[in-house]
Amino acid sequence: MVRCTDGTLTFTGGAFPLSHAIRGGLLLHEGDDCIVSLKDPAQVHAIATALAPLDEEWLRARFAALTFETH
Repeated sequence: MVRCTDGTLTFTGGAFPLSHAIRGGLLLHEGDDCIVSLKDPAQVHAIATALAPLDEEWLRARFAALTFETH
């Protein structure tokens, strides 16, 4: 199974390059409504290459494995 992040959407969860698909890279801004991080061209290429073979079935399996806190 391909590892992405650990489901916590942190900057340290998971292994590069998939860990950088949502977060990762140089943090430029972190606010209540958005996060902006910069990836250099080599990182973007590595992320795109890692994402290419992933499909809906993979994404659904990863999402189903997550646990969420209830309030």
